[in-house]
Amino acid sequence: MSPTSQFAGTDRAAKVYTVSVRNNDMNCGTTDFALSPSAPAGFSAALGATSLAIVAGSTASTALTLTPLSGTAQGSYTFSVMANFTGHESANASGSYILDLTAPSVVANLSATLNRKGVTTLSWGSSTDSGESGLNNYRIYRNGTLLGSTTATTFSRSGLSVGVTYSFQITAVDKALNESEPCNTAQVTVAGSGGKRKWTHDKNKRALMALTRESNVMVHTLRAAKGPPYAPHIYKKNDRGNIPRRRLRQRYFNILGSSCKKQTIYSRAAGDQIA
Repeated sequence: MSPTSQFAGTDRAAKVYTVSVRNNDMNCGTTDFALSPSAPAGFSAALGATSLAIVAGSTASTALTLTPLSGTAQGSYTFSVMANFTGHESANASGSYILDLTAPSVVANLSATLNRKGVTTLSWGSSTDSGESGLNNYRIYRNGTLLGSTTATTFSRSGLSVGVTYSFQITAVDKALNESEPCNTAQVTVAGSGGKRKWTHDKNKRALMALTRESNVMVHTLRAAKGPPYAPHIYKKNDRGNIPRRRLRQRYFNILGSSCKKQTIYSRAAGDQIA
């Protein structure tokens, strides 16, 4: 019997099992084996073939379809198929059909964090399954659309769009594919051009340089040997990666931090805060 057991949920789906019979009587040629299923109460059983003609030393198979009736209660059910050849010993193969009508518990305490690199990490409390099949995995939904699944209680994803608010929810799924109700909603918003910026210092060129991914703009502030750096020079970067000489207006950027030996902090909006 293959597989030996299968799970079904509230859809009460019919499950198909493969029944294989081998003719081990090497003193005979072809033998006809009669097959008969024994279904548990609350189920219907149907064989693809009720007899198999098998050559000595060979194996033949047929399908057994087991279907629960509408009123069948949750539980684990055992069934069998008998292969019989008149005047000889019969053989039995058994399997189980596990009907799980209970969804896992709702996931609790979903939280979402967004780091400086734009990676969102979700974490939540474990779900439990009181049904017959056991917990299988968790499904992650972003703005109502399935994003992925995991067996862990954490999930990370990058590549979110700037300036967009994302809503995440988690559901728990058991092995019978029963799905819990969605948990609480956790939201993250990817900062746009007003986000935090930290420019690193190039010791060789004694300059502060960085490139923003969103606006394709470069800030280049030359540093004097002593004293504070000069006012920021703001350039737009072209498609080839070269900086044209045309300078944009300096009001597009604001200096939020004071200079030091290795770095100065800039931001594209005056209202930004520095972590």
